[in-house]
Parts: sequence; structure tokens; C-alpha cells
Amino acid sequence: MDAFATRASKTDKRIALGRLARARRRGEIDAPEYRLRRQLARRAESLADLQALMQDVGDYHHGRDHWRYGRWRGPVREGRELEVQRFVGALFVAVALIAVLACVYAAISLYGRWK
Repeated sequence: MDAFATRASKTDKRIALGRLARARRRGEIDAPEYRLRRQLARRAESLADLQALMQDVGDYHHGRDHWRYGRWRGPVREGRELEVQRFVGALFVAVALIAVLACVYAAISLYGRWK
């Protein structure tokens, strides 16, 4: 399955609308064209539809590093990266909780045997 054939999420649409607004402010597209593209972006079914709307709109604003995710990851450009990082973070928290519970259980067991 093609990556652009996937369903456009709310985040994808929000990013596309933001890029359209920046292009409008920079004067790359005029007001009627902006209104039309904004309507089409809201109705977009797939990422390919959104990509077609953004074909001639330059992206000079290359995202920013987010304070919560650190600079090791590079600039955050799309919302999907954050979903992956959220999943990995939850996985680390689960592993840490299991490790803490195992250590507490071992300490209680050793204390019970020693006493």
C-alpha cells in the first residue's frame, strides 16, 4: 500500500491548512485560490489529495524542535513522529514500572528470609 493512499488524519489536515495559511501570508497564492484550497484540504480523503494541494506551495518553515521530545530527534515536521515517540515513551514507562516492582518484590523477599 502506498504511503500517500492512507487516510488523511486531522493532524495532516491541520498541517496542510497551516502551510496554506503561511503561503497566503507570503503572497504565493491569492485569496480565491487560498479559499478553494482550504475547502479542498478540509474535504481531502487521502494524503495524496493533500500532497496535490501543496505541490506548488514552498515549505520554508522547517518545523521546530519540541521541548518535550528533545533535539536528538531533529525538527518535528509532521504529527506521526510524535505518535511513535508517545508509544515508545509509554513502553519505557511500562518497562520501568515492571523493573521497580521486581526490585521491590526482591527486597521484600530478601528481608523476609533474613528475618
